[in-house]
Amino acid sequence: MKESKFYFFILSAALMLLVLSAAIAFPILFRPFYYAHLAALDLPGRTGWSAAEIRNAYDEMLDYCILGLPSAPACCAGHTAAWLILPIVRGCFVWTLPYWAHPP
Repeated sequence: MKESKFYFFILSAALMLLVLSAAIAFPILFRPFYYAHLAALDLPGRTGWSAAEIRNAYDEMLDYCILGLPSAPACCAGHTAAWLILPIVRGCFVWTLPYWAHPP
């Protein structure tokens, strides 16, 4: 009886993490979802960049993080903080994407 409760707890925690991870990954990895929110959040008006520049920067960042392109995105040029955080962001994508490609 105790063993089944233990497995139930482990499976419940695994399912909870899977649902939470999917809820976070979907908006990030599904690019049209992000593009649809450009106008709704008035990002061009708030940032001073055009919608095309924002789309291009987002695409470059995802390609850099997911595909492992050798050079960092051009949108980060001249931003010291961005250059410091880029390896951390890329590492998060590199460590978690194999799980999504081949879930247990």
